[in-house]
Amino acid sequence: LAVVACAADDIDELERASDRALDLAREFGDSDLEVRALADSGYALVVRGRVAEGFARLDEAMAALSAGEVRSPSTAGKTYCALLSACERTGDVARAEEWTRVIYDDLSQLTGGRSRIMYAQCRLVYGSALCTAGRWPEGEAALLDVLGPNGTAYLAHYAEAAVRLASLRLMQGRVEEAAELLGPFEDRPDACEPLGRLHLLAGEPDLAEAVARRGLDGIRHDVLHGGRLRA
Repeated sequence: LAVVACAADDIDELERASDRALDLAREFGDSDLEVRALADSGYALVVRGRVAEGFARLDEAMAALSAGEVRSPSTAGKTYCALLSACERTGDVARAEEWTRVIYDDLSQLTGGRSRIMYAQCRLVYGSALCTAGRWPEGEAALLDVLGPNGTAYLAHYAEAAVRLASLRLMQGRVEEAAELLGPFEDRPDACEPLGRLHLLAGEPDLAEAVARRGLDGIRHDVLHGGRLRA
């Protein structure tokens, strides 16, 4: 399986790997692997556009997590991250909030109070989901936490948070700040959508189209992200 499913570029390969892992987990009675495979395959199904089917798997994984069937802190954190990432892709803030309410205390205890993934990847996708739902102050606070002095030390997470904050700045009409945030990370695939919008605002439709096509070339089977780029 991918180290973090939501960082996988090849969704088709992620789905194949997680389905195989699910078969192995059930054959050998490995509950941690089963939960991990359910979550990652659920995320893969959601981004491919099979949203109901994907969330059914994610909810099953989270139910097992809340029932104490997961022993590994890493599995627990990555399962929660897959759920939040799927919620962010679909704007399903209610589901993210409900599962956070149900399992947050148990997850914090299992991961020793401060899991790196909970305060980096999970925090930034939750903040992005809040922004998508129009809850800008809360979403902005979450993204700034990741970018702040007590946030992530992992460059990929920092870059992703900066790109998502740039998207919010564009929605807020703070175009210059968005351009400054995107500047160091323009070659990242996830920067293509806000960068394309930035070119449109600057009256540069040809550049916007080129950026969108570059983004489409860099993703495979991710219909939700692809939909934004096509739009």
